[in-house]
Amino acid sequence: MSLRVMWCDEFVRLDPLSGAALDADGQQAALPPVQLIGVRDSFASFQLAVGPLGKGDAVRVTGGDLKGRGKGSISRRQYDVFVEWYVPGDGKWYPDVCVPQDLVGGSTPGFRKLNGVDQGRYAGFWVDLFIPADAAPGEYTGKVTVTAGGEKVDMPVALHVGAARLGPDCCLDVSMNNYADSISGGWKGLSDDPDRFFKAKYQRVEQGVFRAAHEHRAFLHYLSYGHSGYVTPSFAPPLEGEGPRKRV
Repeated sequence: MSLRVMWCDEFVRLDPLSGAALDADGQQAALPPVQLIGVRDSFASFQLAVGPLGKGDAVRVTGGDLKGRGKGSISRRQYDVFVEWYVPGDGKWYPDVCVPQDLVGGSTPGFRKLNGVDQGRYAGFWVDLFIPADAAPGEYTGKVTVTAGGEKVDMPVALHVGAARLGPDCCLDVSMNNYADSISGGWKGLSDDPDRFFKAKYQRVEQGVFRAAHEHRAFLHYLSYGHSGYVTPSFAPPLEGEGPRKRV
């Protein structure tokens, strides 16, 4: 069966079983080319649905250089590709988490089985394209290449870069609330280690989460306690003494 590649914007959710839009209110996946609009020093994002898949098919997405109408170009290195992780709800599967493609090797049979959607016919991907601050305004064209089961499909990408540029000043309008240690649950060997807060791996994970939030014009509202009010070790300076003699 011939491989099909569809795309949609950031707001549509596609079903991994059928490729159809979920709770769509008239929205649906689109055929090529991918149509993007963005300003300089910002991200333009889209999703891909690839299928129908055989049980043994591993799917991978690779970005290519974009060429402007003049001498301008945007390097393929500005693409970040993520495999979508699905969560169940009301008998449906919703894409909810973006797993770096390079971390898992793409949408592999093992990845889909671990996610519980190995019966699905479509693999979902989230693709970020960063538009450099020095990119020339105008029209760019390029492609992303999808490989699966011995087939290869080139998906054309058309990008309009506006003349505006997001400034370097802090303008973070999205707050992602995080109660103390919820970030370590997805990392093997961290959540079960009582001394994790004082180890280098935890510090790298924590730093990476902050960096990813800031790159997407958001911030991590990092509360040092859980719902019980207990303050997680290392999230606050140690105290000693009692009553009025208590001090840092």
